[in-house]
Amino acid sequence: MRHRIRIILALLCTLTVPAAAQRRGFDVAEVEELLRGHVASSRILLLVQQRCISFEPTKEVLLRFAAAGATDELLEGLLAPGLCRTGEAAPAKTPPPPARPSPAPPSAAPRPAESPAPAARGGRPLFFAGIGYSAGSFRADGGGPTESGHGAGGEIGVGGAHFAVFARGAYADINPDAGEEYSFGHGNVGLRLMLFPRRAPVRPYAEVAFATIGREYTDDEGNATRTVSGMGGAGGAGLRVGVSRKLELDASWRGVMGSLTRVEDAQGTERLDEPVRGRGNWWSLGLHWTPGR
Repeated sequence: MRHRIRIILALLCTLTVPAAAQRRGFDVAEVEELLRGHVASSRILLLVQQRCISFEPTKEVLLRFAAAGATDELLEGLLAPGLCRTGEAAPAKTPPPPARPSPAPPSAAPRPAESPAPAARGGRPLFFAGIGYSAGSFRADGGGPTESGHGAGGEIGVGGAHFAVFARGAYADINPDAGEEYSFGHGNVGLRLMLFPRRAPVRPYAEVAFATIGREYTDDEGNATRTVSGMGGAGGAGLRVGVSRKLELDASWRGVMGSLTRVEDAQGTERLDEPVRGRGNWWSLGLHWTPGR
């Protein structure tokens, strides 16, 4: 309760004290206190534009604000070149001593108008791509061994701060103890939910997708001799760790379930009389690249 009272008093002071008296800019602790008190990020951005800030918006400071609940709009606004900082605004407002008629109010009024541009950039959808190592296992329902192998995977997509649409594919080369060698793969088109904003250093996510699955058998020379394919669904979860502004390390797991219903070989394509239902597990480790970030 005492914490909320301090936030309310800070807002009342901002509303009632004249602009000329608000010489001391917001510091890091005050911005964090407003965020933890559930003050809207748009309101906080307006306040700092009117009263300035007394700190440098470094990467570490922005990460602290993101962890406290700051939106992309507020983070971009703190990086805006027009945002005043204490110690910089005063000399600019009073060039020669004689020109005293237009002090703080005229120069303070245009500054809030500079925030819409960064706010619009922060919410636009961005293209992304990923590639990496993939390991998969497959087991048919009703018995049989679990067969596993290693391969690769990749994806492309577009998304905003929390939601993304993606297309992904992965394969693994299976070398069973008995039977033919084959490659087992799947393709996904789905929706992903990112649990933290774009600028957070660690971002967990969850996803659901429509899936196509298939096995491809090859001869000793690597030529495809027979393909068995079908459809199903997939779901999974993962974790992204920031390496740089545009690059993240991506570790994930996905479960795929479906039925193999169609066989294609040199004689043509036909449907299986008894579809083979099965499930697969995929583990991936790779790099995720967002060029527009």
